[in-house]
Amino acid sequence: MLRHYLRFAVRGLARQKLHSILAVAVLTLGLTCFIGAAVFVLYLDSYDSQFRGSKRLQVVYEGIVRPLTGFSGLGPGTDSQLA
Repeated sequence: MLRHYLRFAVRGLARQKLHSILAVAVLTLGLTCFIGAAVFVLYLDSYDSQFRGSKRLQVVYEGIVRPLTGFSGLGPGTDSQLA
């Protein structure tokens, strides 16, 4: 079964070279962007762990205030999950 799929894929690559090259390039770009974003998020999660007392750090955030609707978004506060 795997041999059948492999043969079908190679035949498609041989017939439509430009389409195949573009498909491989787009998949490579997508995988590269995903890995880059994952590395960046892991860095943001752990950049403050080198500091002494990092378990006590808190992240302070504030939302957007919308004066027309009276809704204040998130509002000022801290979140222990973000620390």
